[in-house]
Amino acid sequence: MSSVLLPLQPRGMGSGQVEAFASYFGRLAQLHTCSITQLARFLSSWRSRELGRRITLNESTLYMTNGSGMSSYGVCMEAYVDAVEHAMRVDILRRCTLIPIRCAVSPQRFESVRGARAWCEQCFRDDLESGAPVYDRLLWTLQAITRCPEHRVALRTTCPACGATQNYQHRSGNPLLCWRCDRPLIGSASQLHLVSEPSLGERDLCELVVTIANGGPMIQAENPFHAFQRALNSILSPVASVVAGVARINGSARARNAEVKPTLRTMLRRAHAAGVTVLQILEDPRGAATVAGSLQGTFTPGSGAITVTYTGGTASGTLNPTTGGGSGSYSAPNIGEGDAGNWTANTGGC
Repeated sequence: MSSVLLPLQPRGMGSGQVEAFASYFGRLAQLHTCSITQLARFLSSWRSRELGRRITLNESTLYMTNGSGMSSYGVCMEAYVDAVEHAMRVDILRRCTLIPIRCAVSPQRFESVRGARAWCEQCFRDDLESGAPVYDRLLWTLQAITRCPEHRVALRTTCPACGATQNYQHRSGNPLLCWRCDRPLIGSASQLHLVSEPSLGERDLCELVVTIANGGPMIQAENPFHAFQRALNSILSPVASVVAGVARINGSARARNAEVKPTLRTMLRRAHAAGVTVLQILEDPRGAATVAGSLQGTFTPGSGAITVTYTGGTASGTLNPTTGGGSGSYSAPNIGEGDAGNWTANTGGC
């Protein structure tokens, strides 16, 4: 069966420059000379006729700003992906989204994806100079990404002309235009802010986006992060209490043995502290735990003195290997902006 929409290939497929689905949907609306709302209504009508039952795409998803919109990985956004894939007779558009990792991360998306657009002005300039369509990269939708890894400039989040935060795509779907003032989202090149050092997790997220753009990752565990922590605790005993204390596992959730899924930002911090990548945790939690368990440390049975050196920093103190109780201090200069404090392990864990 032929496509009911004109063909349009997502940009950057198979690479770290893969297009975000919200950007693709906007360009698809442009191609059909309609607004993004009109395209959503057409798809709802067409899909309803095809299935013989009423299908309604939630139009508010086009304008949500709390991380639940077209850049999220929620069910409303997935409905759009399904509708467009069926209309285009393709099955690759999930590679423009974070849907492939939805089972592994918290449904609370505000610490995983942005609530508004961010973009690299130099990437937009490069698109224009090459004669290619301007588009938003999937990588830019991730909250932990603050600069363009290619050009090493800070991502812009407001219109250079009117200063408006780009909470929504332009009604025409054109990624280059401000939704409020209709002017281009490219300012003066002299105003670009160079950022020489990557933010925490940039390399991990670049690797993850490339994997998603190529049809991955292959997630086997229902909750890979919990499987990773469980395996790591079994490997590191008795220093597991110290590592868990430094990682600041949620106390109440831990007490009730709940399998709490982390936000993407939390997973980045924990992965960094353990010396593994997010992709390793997602695809092979036990293997990642084995790598993370290769910590340098000493434990003196007589005095209970313990020291642990890990990727993020060091921890020391005393620990009772029988009860699991203990206390001490830690210094983690390599986690985020740096952190230090005290850890306490109650009997049975932190």
